[in-house]
Amino acid sequence: MKVPDPGFAVVDADGSLRWQARLWRMAAQRVALEARGLRYMAPLWTFARASRVLASLGPPLVFLGTGDFHHLAYHLIRRKAREPLTVLVFDRHLDGQPGIPGFVTCGSWLGKVVRLPRVRQVVVAAAEAAAEGQGAAAAPRSGDGSTGAKLLVVPPQRVVQVRGELPEEFSLLFPTRKVYVSIDKDVLREARTTWGSGPLVMSDLARWLSWLRRSRELVGADVCGELVPRSPWPDDREMLAIRTNEALNLLLYRVLAGLSVRAARGAGLISPRGRGRAAG
Repeated sequence: MKVPDPGFAVVDADGSLRWQARLWRMAAQRVALEARGLRYMAPLWTFARASRVLASLGPPLVFLGTGDFHHLAYHLIRRKAREPLTVLVFDRHLDGQPGIPGFVTCGSWLGKVVRLPRVRQVVVAAAEAAAEGQGAAAAPRSGDGSTGAKLLVVPPQRVVQVRGELPEEFSLLFPTRKVYVSIDKDVLREARTTWGSGPLVMSDLARWLSWLRRSRELVGADVCGELVPRSPWPDDREMLAIRTNEALNLLLYRVLAGLSVRAARGAGLISPRGRGRAAG
């Protein structure tokens, strides 16, 4: 019997996803989140409050809005890190920079992910901070300012070079069976985001995701990297960018659809006979 896909969730913190009409309508769950105190950087108590809201999410695939809120992915990852877990992040920025005491920022949140006890490895793919000439991976500085071997970077040129099956050197980056994927679309050349556009094309990203679906168990994913109009109504150029981003989001959903089915079954969102339950 074919198992139904539980779909995806949308977190509405900045209104960016409301302009993507088809994606908005297709969402299995929509959660409103107060953006005040969360955009770019959040005091620890405000960050903890967001965790309580995000705990209501059911589908394992979540769209977060702009990259200003990428640090919210920490809460989604923490929920999945009950068993040994590898986290793969596609981002043109290295969000493992030294943080600000008492705050979590969209540029330092990976330092918190690295310190989760069951996270065995964090791999950042295509970060432009990765220096030319590095090998398959290099260890940057983690969010607390120390060099952490758990946080590795795959430079953009190495990501693009992969064709077909990932070489053995890349498969070694994923020491666990379970993998969580966090995607900031600013890594894509086609995307139009508030943080620019990156070195990859969608086919590069799809190739990696397809490999992971075949060789590992994807337990969850989040996507950010939207564009917020500068005025209450987007101009023609902004509307074209929004439609492009929506098309990329829908393609990512299709690539990751198998993830949703398997992870939802494991989380009890789908009954053994294939009948879906309503997400909380």
